[in-house]
Amino acid sequence: MLDPVKTDRLCSLMHKFDCDAVMIGPSNTLEYLAGFTPVGCERLQALFITRAKKIFYFCNLIYAEDLGPWFPKEVSFYVWNDGSGFIDTLKQAFADFRLENKKIAVGETVRAVDLLEMKKNMVCEFVNGSGLLEELRMIKSEDDIKNMEIAARMADEVMDELAGFIKPGMTEKEIKEKIEQSFMEKRSEERR
Repeated sequence: MLDPVKTDRLCSLMHKFDCDAVMIGPSNTLEYLAGFTPVGCERLQALFITRAKKIFYFCNLIYAEDLGPWFPKEVSFYVWNDGSGFIDTLKQAFADFRLENKKIAVGETVRAVDLLEMKKNMVCEFVNGSGLLEELRMIKSEDDIKNMEIAARMADEVMDELAGFIKPGMTEKEIKEKIEQSFMEKRSEERR
């Protein structure tokens, strides 16, 4: 679910950075705002948030069903398919959200090839959104700090477990699997 405090802060930063919307692809920033990161692939997908706090998600048909539960019902979804490409669907979203001739800050994980296609076919200005998104993540909330403390404690515990687990002749894959297993166990313990 989208964090309303972080979303409000992002909208305030759009005023400061003089942009009308932000486009955030699968990334740590998306996880920071929405609590999840979809599987990255070559198909364009992104969360769009306007300065007026209007939100839509843009993705390929194969991801739409899986992503729906992560968002409140008022978030619009614009779904495109491989056969027709993404431009017409994105143009419709931009028309619906009045983003034509506007300035869109683009997150760092949007592929250059997709951005070039958008620049060629869309009537708006795309700008580097890295500074805006970095500033968003600089200030930590109490929940952010609490989560960082939990993650640090979990990492320390996993490292302690690994010290007794690793033996000569083990593969990196075996160690990696143990690390993942340990973090998953700690995560489920934390939720109880």
